[in-house]
Amino acid sequence: MAFPNMHELRGVNGERNLGKTIEKLDKMLKPKAIFVKRGEKGSTISYSDKVINMPAYRVKTADTKVWRRFQR
Repeated sequence: MAFPNMHELRGVNGERNLGKTIEKLDKMLKPKAIFVKRGEKGSTISYSDKVINMPAYRVKTADTKVWRRFQR
């Protein structure tokens, strides 16, 4: 399995076309599945010659100021 984000995936061949880049990665690594993390656009899953686009879900953001106290 491979779990690249869009930036990492473009590094495979510089291609901006998601489908073509997934095909190239599939030929190079031959993973059982490729899960592409697309940020606010969701994710794309490729397996067994199938491609599924999953939408992102809106979530309520959390206040992270509390964590800053523990990072010191």
